[in-house]
Amino acid sequence: MRTQKPRLPFLRIGHPLTVGLTSALCFNESNGTKLRDIARRSFVSHANFTAGLAVPTWRGGPYGPQFVFDGNDVTDFGYIDTGLTTLSSDWTIIMIAGHNITGQATGYPRFFSKDSAGAPTLQLIRDTDSSSFVALVDGIDGNPTISSAGMTDGRLVHFSLRKQGTAITFSIDGMRTSQGGTVGTPSYGSNGIYLGNRSTAASQDRPLNGPCDFFGMWN
Repeated sequence: MRTQKPRLPFLRIGHPLTVGLTSALCFNESNGTKLRDIARRSFVSHANFTAGLAVPTWRGGPYGPQFVFDGNDVTDFGYIDTGLTTLSSDWTIIMIAGHNITGQATGYPRFFSKDSAGAPTLQLIRDTDSSSFVALVDGIDGNPTISSAGMTDGRLVHFSLRKQGTAITFSIDGMRTSQGGTVGTPSYGSNGIYLGNRSTAASQDRPLNGPCDFFGMWN
């Protein structure tokens, strides 16, 4: 059975998976400069692009439309500001995205990021130097890391990052799982969660190079 995105997605209010859902971007717009956040029933503008990416890139994917981050040039990049600035003590983030090493201008692209005064406090990184995905959470002793060796360039990957109590759990495709050390109460800062780059203007040199199919947060 083929899975396909609905053209006009909506939430089933009362469904167990909607409990605590604070953001859901399905990237099914196919064009334009705004994304529909069906959890907040609002539009998220991703107008914060340099001149070279004034017109966002869209393409067809295996499940429907995809947004494409063009991180092959650190002087010509873009990002999406989700507007999510507040995190509770427990949260879950799910993102379906891919990364192309070919043409990548930097070795540490960010799938998503939340910074505080220039210091990374919450990030999902592909470390191409060590062939791994790293989930970075402020104050953690031993960041969860999963090897990316042997992964197909640009293949969509299902990422899940969860904080429950003092534990951090990081999973890829629901099969490979890594747990980090004990984390207390991170200082996340006031910057919003950015997709496709870091969320500090002075440090936006880690652009993602690849497609994005879904972003969701339960908070």
